[in-house]
Amino acid sequence: MNKFYCFILIFFASTILLNAQISNSQLDSLDQQFESFQYIRVITTADSLLKLNVGFTEKQLIKIYRVKGISEYSLQEEINSRNSFRAILNIDSTYQLDSAKTSPKIISFFNSVKEKYLDDLAIRKRLNAEQEAFRNSHLIPKATPVEILRTTMIRSLILPGLGHIHMGEKSKGIILASLSAVSLGSMVYFIIDANNKENDYLAEKDPNLMGALYSDFENSRKIRNISLISFAVLWLYSQIDILFFTDFNQKTELYSEKLPRFNFDSFRGVQLSYNFAF
Repeated sequence: MNKFYCFILIFFASTILLNAQISNSQLDSLDQQFESFQYIRVITTADSLLKLNVGFTEKQLIKIYRVKGISEYSLQEEINSRNSFRAILNIDSTYQLDSAKTSPKIISFFNSVKEKYLDDLAIRKRLNAEQEAFRNSHLIPKATPVEILRTTMIRSLILPGLGHIHMGEKSKGIILASLSAVSLGSMVYFIIDANNKENDYLAEKDPNLMGALYSDFENSRKIRNISLISFAVLWLYSQIDILFFTDFNQKTELYSEKLPRFNFDSFRGVQLSYNFAF
């Protein structure tokens, strides 16, 4: 087994060494072509090397793109030359051509490409910074369990079931809210109806009609009481279920917006009362 691992290690080491030797040989050939002004061959060889991608270092890649860009510019292929020079700047944005080995005209062209590249880079950085700042400014912190409990309870106090819907328990919430709305509507209707029928009964002077009016009043009063008890049971169940059977630590993952603050001060001093006979 140890011999096998040694063989694998030697194989990979040999492969890496061989690739390095091949790449150095190819780069030397590229240099010779460039020095002898064989610009078309330089471009062809450079493209082949870049396609092979045999693990060139950044320095070697810059060298390939440099001779390729200069050759393309010499053949008046300015668009391709610009792309080659930009590839250099993608590797090293501070790179400069050697004035001792490059004509002033090519250096001027490279510098114009570099200036445009740096301007574009600055714009991209600024846009990225603005986008990041925008995202950060619009990130709304997750609600804490206390905030969720408070908002859920406020909704549930208004109408049983609304708190459950707010927590994501839609099925239970819709059922509770529907039953509560029916009970509340029935209660309000029969409170008014019972009061009217009670007034009609008390105002009636004819003994023959008083019995029927009292029977209507009693029926309305019973339905009113049943509706009130039903709503009270639903309301109490909703609050107990939220307070004692809900894990608000798990619910924090469901929220990505700040929960609204409820101003209890506006309700100070307000008293609601309604008297009716059971």
